[in-house]
This record gives sequence, structure tokens and C-alpha cells, in this order.
Amino acid sequence: MGAYVLKRLVAVVPVLVGITVVVFLTMHLSPGDPALIMLGPHATEPALAQLRHDLGLDLPIAVQYVRWIGKLVSGDWGHSIQLKRSVIELLGARAGGTALLAVSALVLAVGLGLPAGVLAAVWGRSAADRALMIAMLAGFSMPVFWLGLLLQLGFGLRLGWFPISGMYAPGSSDASDLVRHLVLPAVALAVGPAATVARMTRASMLDVARQEYIRAARARGVGRWSLVFRHGLRNAMIPTVTVIGMQAGYLLGGEVLVEMLFNWPGLGMLMINGILARDFPVVQGGILVISAMYVFTNLAVDVLYAYLDPRITYA
Repeated sequence: MGAYVLKRLVAVVPVLVGITVVVFLTMHLSPGDPALIMLGPHATEPALAQLRHDLGLDLPIAVQYVRWIGKLVSGDWGHSIQLKRSVIELLGARAGGTALLAVSALVLAVGLGLPAGVLAAVWGRSAADRALMIAMLAGFSMPVFWLGLLLQLGFGLRLGWFPISGMYAPGSSDASDLVRHLVLPAVALAVGPAATVARMTRASMLDVARQEYIRAARARGVGRWSLVFRHGLRNAMIPTVTVIGMQAGYLLGGEVLVEMLFNWPGLGMLMINGILARDFPVVQGGILVISAMYVFTNLAVDVLYAYLDPRITYA
């Protein structure tokens, strides 16, 4: 297992390099002039030319990329054009908010989707199973921004149960206040993945139920719920874990919309503001961090396979 993890960590390097190439080219080939943004619309052409030279923007794009990679490796991710602060400092200040929201939504998605899928499989093609399947389909079909608006209108504005914006109330740093602000964005982000996890769990459980060892255990008089959880669920978890890993990537992508909708102070809001302001260093740094999160989540999923099924080998 240790050798496999090491091999996967080495394989991550070219993936991250490829991501840096795509991010760099996408940002630098898009329209807009960072020098003009920094100096304003009334800047003179000599001043713009001097700033482009100071920033290295007048160099060939391949040279700019090599210089940028060198700075990344050395820990210099540049400074925000708009905020005049270190990109590392900005990303560090916002990464905690993004991680909190993503982990909360993932825990909620698994906590809702896994039991729903198991119950739907146990109730097999009954009225309760059909009701759960309809609920799963509805949750899977709802766009995250539309669901977020419904939650804000229903539970925020009409009922007043939860706040609809920010991470804390002004002047507050209480943990209970944080939880109240977290509920609506976490639910909006978790509903779609929860429905996907539930559907995959149900399908996988129904497939496992047809296996010979399940029939043998039932013939030996093993109880229904022991049969479900001890013999069925663990073997049905392999495809479900794969889906959970994929949904973690979906959460990181959908979180940008949720953060914007709920004014949540995370990487998504930082990147949106950076895109609008043509703040290349901030957008590049944010995409790299989110991409790295996704890559290492997939690595964690692969390692989890061996725990769930010892027959899996990584020779």
C-alpha cells in the first residue's frame, strides 16, 4: 500500500503541471491588460509599457510560464493586482471557509444519501422505494443556484430560521452563529450529491443482493439487517465510494456558485472577484488550489478501496 501511495503521489506531479499549463494559457490568452487595470484608463502608453516590462508581460509566453513556475516552486505566488496583497496570504485566509463548506456539504450528502439508498434497496420496488426515487430524481435535477434561492426565500426571508448571507453576523465570532450561517449553503450544495450517492447505493445494493454469498447467508438464517449491513453494504460500497469521490469534485466546482449566492467568504468568491477585475495571480492561485484538492481527493478514494475490499491489490 505504501508503494502504491508513493507511486500515485509521483503520478500527481504531471497532472498538476498540466493544470498549470492550462490555467496559465487560459488567463494570458484571454482579453484584458493587467497593466491597464493596475494603472487605470487614463494611464499613458509609456507608463503602461514600463509596467508591462516590470511585470514581464512583454516576454514570450513560454518564458513567462517558466518564470511563473519557478516562483510557484519557491513559494512566491505573486501579488493581487486588485487587492495589493500576497496571493498566498489571500488564499490562506479564504481556504478555510471553502474547506469548511465543502466538507460540511460532503458529510451531509453522504449522511443523507447512503441511508436513503440502503433503505430504497431494502424496500425494493415498493411505494416507499418509488417515493425515495422520485425525491432522488428531484434533488439530482435541481440546479444548485436555484435551490439556494429557494432556501434563502423559504427558510431565510419567510421563516427567518437561518441567515442568508455571510459566515458570521456583524461583530460576532460565536460557533453557534457560524453553524446557523452554514446550514443553508451546505444544504444547497449537498442535495445534488446526496441524490447521486443514494441512487448509486441503491443500484449497487440491489446488484449485491443477487450474489451467491448473500443467498448462502440468507439460507443460514442470517437476520435481515445483519445481511444488509454486515454482508451487503461493505461490498456495495466500492462503486459508491467512487461516486463520492466524484461528487467531492462537483462540490468544489459548485461551491463557486454557492459562495457567490450566499456571500460566503471562500476561494470561490475570491476567484469571481479576481475574474471580474482581471486579477491573474489570484485566479491562477485559486484554480491551482482547488485542482490540487480534487486530485488528492481522488487519491484518497483509491486508497480507501483497499480498506473496503482486501481482495484489491496494487501490484
